[in-house]
Parts: sequence; C-alpha cells; structure tokens
Amino acid sequence: MATIKSSAVLSGNAPDRMNGQVQVAWGHWDFTTDGGGAVDDVIQMVPIPKGARIIDILVEWPAGFDGSATFDVGDGGNDDRFMAAISNATNAGRLSLFGGFSNAAEIDEAINVSGLGYLYTADDTIDIVTEGGAAAAGDYFDMCVLYTVEGGFDDDEGDYNGA
Repeated sequence: MATIKSSAVLSGNAPDRMNGQVQVAWGHWDFTTDGGGAVDDVIQMVPIPKGARIIDILVEWPAGFDGSATFDVGDGGNDDRFMAAISNATNAGRLSLFGGFSNAAEIDEAINVSGLGYLYTADDTIDIVTEGGAAAAGDYFDMCVLYTVEGGFDDDEGDYNGA
C-alpha cells in the first residue's frame, strides 16, 4: 500500500480562520499525472487543520473509472470515517454526505455514511483509499470539503464527536 499526495496536500494550504466562516478545501488526483491508485493505496486529497468540523464532503470521478473498484473516504485515523465501500460503477460519479444537484447534474447521497460534524483535534488529511480494483489511465478523483474551524465564538464548546 502506497500513500500518494494530491497537489493540495503537497502545498500544505489548509485555511484555518477561526471566525466561524465556512472554509473550502479542494483536491484533485489524476492517475496519469500523480501515479498510484493500486488496490489499498491511500490518496491524500486535502489537508484539514486542527479544530476543523466537517460539514460536507463531495467526491467526483469519471464515468469510465474501473467498474469493479470501490473506495473509502476517511482520514489518517479511520480510512472510512465518512464513506465506506463506495462502488465506482453504481453511483452517478458524484457523491456527497447529503446528495443534491449541481448545475442540474445529480449528486448522489453516499451510502454507508458517517462522520458528519466530526471535529479534528490535530492536523490531518481527508483521504481516498482504493479497494477492489486498480485505477487506470484517465481515472481521477476531485474532492471538495466544507468545514468550519472551532473556537471562533465565545460560546463554541468545541467538544462533540459523540460527547
């Protein structure tokens, strides 16, 4: 199992303003450009700062992605914290924790979802782990993570994660 880093992770740019605004982190991984994508590879898509609370995660991939492959979306502590066993073949190529539409294109609500509101107590990355089939030329993942950073308000307790 290899760990591959997207350009977003390599840049180390993770907005960490503590003023209650929604922050956006984007990541792109391309098999041809970035390499990796073998079964069980970890693709670090976006950096997330300490104190980040996850609002939503959107993932997109091409229709021609390996039809037998599945993937998880998680982090360094739990590789399927947010999405587990997502099939490249049976989804529309766009998933989010909530589902919806973007430019009239359907975004499926991911199944096997958890981790909404998860609070990071240390810097980390949101990752994709490839399972069940290797990626090939032309395959890619795009990811958009929406989050806030705790501690921006006096009444912000900052202790959730099931507590």
